Amino acid sequence: MLTCTAPSLIKYLSGTLLVGLIALPVQAQNIVELTCSGPSIEGQAVVRGVRQASPYTPLGDEQVQFRGTLTANFGQAQMGYEGYTRLAPFGGMLVAPKFRMPIKVLENVSALQMTIYEGRETLGSPKVLAQLNCSWRR
Repeated sequence: MLTCTAPSLIKYLSGTLLVGLIALPVQAQNIVELTCSGPSIEGQAVVRGVRQASPYTPLGDEQVQFRGTLTANFGQAQMGYEGYTRLAPFGGMLVAPKFRMPIKVLENVSALQMTIYEGRETLGSPKVLAQLNCSWRR
């Protein structure tokens, strides 16, 4: 009969957890200043803010958060979105003094582009609010 005491079980489990932690790649958060501009349904639009991406899985999925502003003919709105890269588009919100609008954001990081969609669920294609070209600065 095999017996196991509590101290030896804890030692075994802590060794297992340590091995599991060492096996995961350690990567820092990727924080960039983002500036995007291009046509929108409200004329020329400019988005400025900070995008933060943190590793979420060893397979390359990242957790993304963006906080900044969108400026267009209507004025300025606070803009924020977040989500996971494998579940894009990201959900977010535009908030201005006179309105609040849910949005979806699709980033094409390799092409330095951002598309902002109306965030309400629809049976058809989502309404494109803006298609922007971006620059990233670390």
